[in-house]
Amino acid sequence: MSRFPSWRKALAVPVALTLAFGSALLATAPASAAPEDLTVTSPESGDTVESRTVVFAGTGTEGSLVAVTDAEGTPLPGTTPATVTAGLWTTTATYDDDAAIEQTAFVEQTTADLADGETSVTFSLPAAVVPDPEIEFAITSPEDGDTLESRTVEITGTGTDDSAVVLTDADGAVLPGTTAATVVDGAWTATATYPEDAIVDQSITATQVTELVETGEDTIAVTLPDAALPDPEPEAEFAITSPEDGADLDSYTVVFEGTGTNGSTVDLLDYDDEPLAGADTATVSGGVWSITVEFPEDADPFQFVTAVQTTDGEEEYAYVAFYFPYELLPAPVITSPANGETVEGDQVTFTGTATPGTDVLVAIIPTSELEELEELGDEMSANARAAAEPSDPEDPIAVDENGDWTVTYALAPDDYTVAAILVDLEQGLLLSDVSEFVEFSLIAAAAVDNPGDGNGDDDGEGLAVTGSESGGFVGLAGAFLLAGVLALAARTRFARTE
Repeated sequence: MSRFPSWRKALAVPVALTLAFGSALLATAPASAAPEDLTVTSPESGDTVESRTVVFAGTGTEGSLVAVTDAEGTPLPGTTPATVTAGLWTTTATYDDDAAIEQTAFVEQTTADLADGETSVTFSLPAAVVPDPEIEFAITSPEDGDTLESRTVEITGTGTDDSAVVLTDADGAVLPGTTAATVVDGAWTATATYPEDAIVDQSITATQVTELVETGEDTIAVTLPDAALPDPEPEAEFAITSPEDGADLDSYTVVFEGTGTNGSTVDLLDYDDEPLAGADTATVSGGVWSITVEFPEDADPFQFVTAVQTTDGEEEYAYVAFYFPYELLPAPVITSPANGETVEGDQVTFTGTATPGTDVLVAIIPTSELEELEELGDEMSANARAAAEPSDPEDPIAVDENGDWTVTYALAPDDYTVAAILVDLEQGLLLSDVSEFVEFSLIAAAAVDNPGDGNGDDDGEGLAVTGSESGGFVGLAGAFLLAGVLALAARTRFARTE
């Protein structure tokens, strides 16, 4: 064995003695106590705090660090050493849900890197909040395989709160009428409205999205009710609505409009039942039809148009008469009897002048009846027919090539007013203004032994209106004298439709 002294051993002896001495001193020294300025003011010992997030606060030595630990010296979760500022410190710990309810926290102060006392506080945590069990994502209504009563469908289900639920069909299209539903208190709802043309067999897929991640999906199949068929539209009566019958037009561009049966065709015919020149065939759509016709400016002033609707081979007719602008001829003149003349007998011959080649209509009425003419239409017609000899009041009076006209009527004695006007009964036109009125008196002839047959049961209130059978003509001066002109014209024009 070597007997040379080791330098390490020589050093080790005093070091060992020093450590032994120092340990003895530490063993006999008292434990570190909390200085008077280190305290815990919150929570107080014995408190039951309201949350598992606990704010620790207290006082300490200015500039020192204060750490809050558990019994093993491990810092409480969420805390860091707090610096005492203005004599105060604070730090916050968050206990896990599985942490014990009874807790003791140890507060240690370090000043200038040396332990500077410690203290503790005992308190109780609240019971941990047990999370709700996870709610299954699902469609709860309607149920898979349901046959629904309406095409407006309320869809409900369960899911994770605050998630969004998107509803789609078998093709991935969002269900009509829906937007993303939000899960609230574990439930969601949305309403889809299927159009009438949607098929009855439908697939509904609900997809849950939580924080931008798909977290659930459920699909069901349902059967919609058959689409409700709309009530059939009532068939519109076939008619011409424009122009109005008897209208005076100011343009040769005429828009014919009317109502009819959808899908039917409408054609226009002229006065001679020939296709109206320039008129296209229209098809009824939405219950209406329209045809525009450009008439030549030399077209006859009076126009009579027939509209023919053809539906599955069946025809219906509608008619309209109207007038283009035309210039009136000079009014006829009555030359006999003279105004104020007294005529004797039971017949009166009327003469006058007018435009050659035209027809004259003469209207005669008892002067006393003028103001009551509108109420005497029926009586006027009866008297006119009774006075049909020797000339028939319904026959037009032709104006000869010299411009003269004449006619003789049988009348009962009375005071009369007479007027004349030029007419075109074929077209139903009044060709002139009314003539000047002529008043005359008719007295019975002197009595004779054989008076003859006369007019039989004539009651003495006679009226003759040439070309007339019924009521007055409105709109021209002296029109009351021409009662029945339009009636006869209309009868002539429309006889073809009966």
